Amino acid sequence: EDLAAVLASPDFGGFSSVELVVDGDLTAHGVMKRLNAWKEGLAPDDFAFVYFSGHGTRQVDEKNRSRVFLAGSDTKRDDPIGSGIPLQAAQEFLQGLPAFRRALVVDACFTGDGKVDSADAERAARAAVNDDLAFSERFSEKEAQLYATTYGRPALESEELRHGVYTAQFIAALSERFDEADINGDLVVSVSEAHDLARDRTMETTNAI
Repeated sequence: EDLAAVLASPDFGGFSSVELVVDGDLTAHGVMKRLNAWKEGLAPDDFAFVYFSGHGTRQVDEKNRSRVFLAGSDTKRDDPIGSGIPLQAAQEFLQGLPAFRRALVVDACFTGDGKVDSADAERAARAAVNDDLAFSERFSEKEAQLYATTYGRPALESEELRHGVYTAQFIAALSERFDEADINGDLVVSVSEAHDLARDRTMETTNAI
């Protein structure tokens, strides 16, 4: 809700249309249905920005290969294939949008351990699986896919910040820390600049956990 307010603010994000998905059908199917309906309203000259803040999980197959999933309200840890949103599907959805400029930002971890408070950061980090990053790292001039954490590491939440740590810092990059985030001084904070500040501030806040 706070990020949506910043994006819609004429003083900050300046987006003409912001769709907030925090109620209604939040199952994996329901979320994808909302996304597909939103997709129909996009035009080639739009900037399509999808921000997911929530939970993720993963499944390891018999060859020890991992698949990762975004979680809806009905996602079952023991059946992510049948009840979650494959991250690859979200990436392909982004690439298939009619808008020429598009970005996906995900504030979720894929450990399958649920919410991790910043007070438990050290324990969570020790238990983390240090697999290779399972996400697409391919970026084009007009597309960005950005993540709050690396694969197998926790995405921490903070009661003090009232958000996931990364989301709180991303919001700050677009608002009160705008000048700090605007690295090239062009009076525009790009999604990559917002991510860079959020990433650095998250590492500082969590002692690089």
